[in-house]
Amino acid sequence: KRPDSSVRVVRKRPKASGLDINLCVRPSGLGIYTQPDPDAKCPDWQNGRVGVKLKKKGVGMIEVEMDMKIVSMANMRMHWAVKARLVKSQRQKAFNALASVAAPPPPPCTVVLTRVAPRALDGDNLQSGFKAVRDGVADWLGIDDGSHLVEWQYKQRPGTVKTYKVEIEVIA
Repeated sequence: KRPDSSVRVVRKRPKASGLDINLCVRPSGLGIYTQPDPDAKCPDWQNGRVGVKLKKKGVGMIEVEMDMKIVSMANMRMHWAVKARLVKSQRQKAFNALASVAAPPPPPCTVVLTRVAPRALDGDNLQSGFKAVRDGVADWLGIDDGSHLVEWQYKQRPGTVKTYKVEIEVIA
């Protein structure tokens, strides 16, 4: 299926990184959209690769899961503009994922960021890979990511081959 004329998909594949950056361009501007409109004909939405799944919502807890590949930014050797675009899209996607399912809880709270991937990263690379996601969650909470009101925890668990996901759990 071809996308309609108001939406086009731009695919960039940075040579050094091997990452796919998929952005949907609309007349209103460039962005990552977590809740697609029913009229949109973006191929990524039709294939279900761009989206947010609300896993659980209990009293004082919000947990979302989204498709995103977290890699160590410390080991990336790419052009600064490509890296900036990747960081911006991860930050925006994390913010949109949480904003689309719930209002932020009042601080203090605990945020658990979980990476699901076939192979594990070591601790410092895991934290550097989650930097943009952490900034997006802090934007949603409306506070600085270095604030003492938020406790950040990082986890990872194995996934199947070519399965990359991020789980964000906010506990009030």
